[in-house]
Amino acid sequence: MAPPAAAARVETADLSKSADVVMVGCKLPHGLIMEVPEPGSMEAIDPNTGKVFKIQGRKPAPVGQRYILKGANAMRTRSGAQGQFPYAITPIPRAFWERWLARYKDADFVTKGFVFAEDSMKDAQASAKEKLPEQTGMEAMAQDKDPRIKARTRVPNAEEVETDQEALQRALAAST
Repeated sequence: MAPPAAAARVETADLSKSADVVMVGCKLPHGLIMEVPEPGSMEAIDPNTGKVFKIQGRKPAPVGQRYILKGANAMRTRSGAQGQFPYAITPIPRAFWERWLARYKDADFVTKGFVFAEDSMKDAQASAKEKLPEQTGMEAMAQDKDPRIKARTRVPNAEEVETDQEALQRALAAST
């Protein structure tokens, strides 16, 4: 039996070398797995659309370095207050960020500012605050103001609700 293919290394940034680290902000709720495939891997970029696709007919090479970028939902509190933290900020090594950005600079989430980098945490927080009005289309809907949500109907009182006794008896018999 052949050994499994080499898995991608998930890296963590060393914050002690602050000159080698950038603070990457991400407004996407789910975050992003950032990776730059090794040279010789079986992926290519379509020059017309900028989309990455696999080249068929050969076994793909192992993936290169990989970093997990936290998303806005990673900043949620137990109360679920997403609006307080519209961006999550993750430290990423500068060299990796520059290689990744060179490859994915035309991606919508980069060109629209949903993923960006700054040199310091203070600058990243200021940029996130500045980009606050930007909408990804994945935000939670404001139920009171969103026209896509139908108007709420009146909730009936308990006296107005009639119990289906037959269905209740069947459910109770099935549960025993």
